[in-house]
Amino acid sequence: MRGNVLHLHLICANNDDNHGGGRTFLTERAADLPDLLMDEAEMIIQPSIIEGVVTPLRGAPHPAIRSIDAAPDLSGYVLTTPRDTAQVTLVTPEGDTLMAAWQYGLGRSIAWTSDFSGRWAKEWMAWDRFPRFSAHLFNWLLPLQTDDVLSITTHPSGDTLAIETIVRKPDGAPWTGLLVSVRLIAASGEVIETVLREVSPGQYRAAPDGVPPGAYLVQATAQDSQDALVAAVTGGAVMPLSGEYRSQAENRRLLEELAQITGGRLDPQPPQVFERSGETRGAVREVGLPLIVLALILLPLDIAVRRFPIRRRMIVAVLRKAGLSARTGQFETQATPVAVPFSPSRSESASHPSPAGEVRAPPAELERLRAAQEAARRRLRGEDTDMRR
Repeated sequence: MRGNVLHLHLICANNDDNHGGGRTFLTERAADLPDLLMDEAEMIIQPSIIEGVVTPLRGAPHPAIRSIDAAPDLSGYVLTTPRDTAQVTLVTPEGDTLMAAWQYGLGRSIAWTSDFSGRWAKEWMAWDRFPRFSAHLFNWLLPLQTDDVLSITTHPSGDTLAIETIVRKPDGAPWTGLLVSVRLIAASGEVIETVLREVSPGQYRAAPDGVPPGAYLVQATAQDSQDALVAAVTGGAVMPLSGEYRSQAENRRLLEELAQITGGRLDPQPPQVFERSGETRGAVREVGLPLIVLALILLPLDIAVRRFPIRRRMIVAVLRKAGLSARTGQFETQATPVAVPFSPSRSESASHPSPAGEVRAPPAELERLRAAQEAARRRLRGEDTDMRR
């Protein structure tokens, strides 16, 4: 009995044989599916090996290609991506890398994406300048002492980074008429290129603007009028974050003014640093929160005083219990009610004369007062109504 027939439909953008734009594969085993998927993926994905006639083009100047004006064609190469800090010296017409040089610290390396076995570089192997090319290639990889020929210094100046180089010949004479170029490579991979201007014999200078703060790898190369590389050097540069970090000298006048204003001392001895001065310094504190807490504490007391009035006799009693009887006189004087003097009868007045200095009310007023009181009593008892009827 035959097994089930499996139809695998893969979508392919370059094929319009059916509605899905893909191709159909017929298989009788499920174990063939991984191989079919792998084969189709390799056809869709761009290959890493490019084969065909390729004409090399010059890129960045390099000692290995300084004597090459035109190079033979290649038959293939490996597709690669150069590092951000690498110098791409040979490229294809499509912009792919054929040769790149890279310097890391004191070490050097060169990446050649073709071969030297004769498969892709057969014409290069038969080229009459190939021995010179390979000699320059390997000589550059060897450590060369170029510090005596080319020296580089960098320092920030305002918002720019000043770059200075001095180029001397092997006999020590200034080397003039060179093309000195510099590449600033940041840690993020950003590259800033500039060309230095000759300001004096053998001294070249440039100050590129807009250099962001950070540390940079500086690569400087010097070429003569025939584009031949005569010297190269690698250094470092740092662009500070802000202007206050760029000061290289102290401001003693400012320190003296600050010491005079604040009462400090200039250049004290180490034991004097820990001595206490006689001056005191105040401190500003926020009192809003303590006042709010005090208001919350006094609020219930204020409500209690308004709800429960305190009389004078209560205050007098509290003062007497506290032993402050001398303070009770003013409260007793204010608390003594003013009574209306009662006028006794004439017989009582005669038998009991009033003390000297006592003021009594006139008899007529007392009579009217008694009459008014008696009338009020009758109205309360209803006698006045009965008499009117």
